[in-house]
Amino acid sequence: MRIIVFVALLLTTAPAPGLADEGSVSGHAVVVDGQTLKVAGRIVRLADILAPPLELECHTKRGKPYACGRLASKALADLIRGQTVTCQFKDTAKPPTATCMIGPVAVNEQLLLTGRAVAGPSANSNYRRAQRGAQVLNEGLWKGRFPPPETWRR
Repeated sequence: MRIIVFVALLLTTAPAPGLADEGSVSGHAVVVDGQTLKVAGRIVRLADILAPPLELECHTKRGKPYACGRLASKALADLIRGQTVTCQFKDTAKPPTATCMIGPVAVNEQLLLTGRAVAGPSANSNYRRAQRGAQVLNEGLWKGRFPPPETWRR
């Protein structure tokens, strides 16, 4: 009988699967859009970056339109495919913003390095440096023209 009580107590006090603690979530992730993931069933927005919305159209330097929002989403999907993603929440917003990692790789920063997102207004110096690198190398969005991020609707 004591064993049954112990097991019942253990099961009722164990954390929910995927939740390392209330400040983070870890597990399989699915892309919602270029800056939003669903990790272990929880919606999370990547903090301090702005990725073009799915429907946004950008232009090459020659003026040819392309689906930059879809490319940002695909870049994120390619990055997380088959990986365990761990996100550390930065706030309690709905949905929360978070810094997400795949092992030692910072997902938020990787999107900046590849030019698939831009640094948000509160981005740290590492994020700004990553964005500058993408600009210099004409990566992603920086290969052409795109509407100012403040006009992107979510």
